[in-house]
Amino acid sequence: TNQDTNKLNSALSLATTPLEKSVALTYLEQHALAIETLGKETFTSDEIDVSDNPGDRAFVHYRYARAFESIPHYKRALVYYRQADDPRGIADILVSLARIEGINALMKKEYAERAIKVLTSTGDLERAAVISQWALSIK
Repeated sequence: TNQDTNKLNSALSLATTPLEKSVALTYLEQHALAIETLGKETFTSDEIDVSDNPGDRAFVHYRYARAFESIPHYKRALVYYRQADDPRGIADILVSLARIEGINALMKKEYAERAIKVLTSTGDLERAAVISQWALSIK
C-alpha cells in the first residue's frame, strides 16, 4: 500500500549503513540497487569474508535471486543463511535452486533432498513431506 511505501521510504532515509539501506531497498523491491548499495563482497564457493548480519545479507541476496533467477545470488544467500544458522532460509534457497529452469534433473533432486534433510532435522516434517512429494515429479 501507499502507507507501507511511505514507511519504507522513511526507513531508507534513516538507514545509516549500506546494509541497512540495502534491506530497505529490498523491501521497496529495488533489488538491483539494493545489491549495488551492499557493495562488493569477496566471495568464494564456500565462504564470504563479511560475516556481520548474515541473515540480513542473505535476505537481500535471496530476494535479488528470486527477482532475477540468479543462481550466484542464491548461492551467496545460502552461504549467509548457513552463517546465520537459519535452517528455514537454507531450505528455502535449496528448494528455489531445485525449481530453476535449466538445472538438470539430477541437481534438482539433490537440492530437493538436501532441503528435505534440513527440514527433517529441524522437525518441520510437514514442509519436508510437501517437498518430498514434489521431488517425485522431477524428471
